[in-house]
Amino acid sequence: MAKKLHLQKKQAWVSSAGDSRSLFLAHIEHQDLFIAFSRSGETESVLEKVNIAKQHDIPVIAFTRATKNRLGELATVHIPIYDDQREESTAASSYDSNLLLVMEMLLHR
Repeated sequence: MAKKLHLQKKQAWVSSAGDSRSLFLAHIEHQDLFIAFSRSGETESVLEKVNIAKQHDIPVIAFTRATKNRLGELATVHIPIYDDQREESTAASSYDSNLLLVMEMLLHR
């Protein structure tokens, strides 16, 4: 998604789950929007970063499975991604492909 945004002349910075809180805080002042991805919507490192973004009045768009979850509740905009799994599982599902389709549709509007 970041590369697609760069192609549209938008700045994007990617923060992975392994990034420290201090690294995230070092970049937060330059951000206008935080886009969060978490299949479960319960990933602690993502929730921590969302809370930091909200403390800095940065809107949050969250992509998660279409189930009730904390990330969806915290987000300014929650985009639920439907898949063929009923329960949280590490098994292959249609979540990733459905997420890519949704992102492509949003970026090409």
